[in-house]
Amino acid sequence: MSRQRPSRRFTHLCEAYVFTVRQLDQRPGYEGHVLLLYYEESYRRTGVAAWLRRGLELGAKILYIEPPDELSARSLSALLQEQPDADEAVERGQIQVVPADRRAYDPLWQASVVEDALRQGFPSVRWSAEATTAWSVLPRNRHADFERTTDRMCQSLPVSVMCQYPARESIELLGPVSTVHASGLRERLFQAAPFDGGLAVSGEVDASNHDILRALLQAATAATDRDSFVVDLSGLYFLDVRGARALMAGTGAYRRHSGQVRLREPQPVVDRVIRLLAFDRSRGVLMEGGS
Repeated sequence: MSRQRPSRRFTHLCEAYVFTVRQLDQRPGYEGHVLLLYYEESYRRTGVAAWLRRGLELGAKILYIEPPDELSARSLSALLQEQPDADEAVERGQIQVVPADRRAYDPLWQASVVEDALRQGFPSVRWSAEATTAWSVLPRNRHADFERTTDRMCQSLPVSVMCQYPARESIELLGPVSTVHASGLRERLFQAAPFDGGLAVSGEVDASNHDILRALLQAATAATDRDSFVVDLSGLYFLDVRGARALMAGTGAYRRHSGQVRLREPQPVVDRVIRLLAFDRSRGVLMEGGS
């Protein structure tokens, strides 16, 4: 009996999965101010583990803000059991769990922690926490102000912060939240990173995450004062019809106000979908590269 060849869809899904797994360890995949968006707890754990592993490799001071009553299965201590040399790092003070209270979200206190760590000889500082933890001690508007302060700190000091946001509770906030994470967003299949004049997207966009792409593009194009905006598609390995529509909807208001969106270097499968739907002939769209 002859063996059936895998479908194109299956092949593209495999490529996207391999690309996403590589991203977890890619340098600097978790450097700077990163937004980790998750639907499943398993992906949150995978992302935190990669962030933690990278911190240990760098010899950074690692801080993790956590509620005192956190479930053991979701705690940092549970993840540390899977990390080599983690016990030793805890003993020498490299890894520290910070109880979630108002002090933990005081920019002046955090600045003093960074200063102390650098004075002790650590080359950099990393910390992480869940947005829901912050919301338990701060009003959401105060947390938004804190995120802006954190973003400025990450751009001016050797500090990396990974903020964990549950997708179902955060999708309506995603636009404004994304604009204060200068190092971009990581999701199970999809990653995005801003650059001067545009947004680079990679991985896979389909029915499971098209709303993320739309929200990111709406926020990014609303924030720019340029006449053109680049969407770098060179790292995007799969785009379905809903993803393509999100690409158009997310840039729609910007294009209606005479902005030009330049879709740069799409992969062949992505280029094909965009052209089949005739989006390449839409108002304000310019294809750059691709087939």
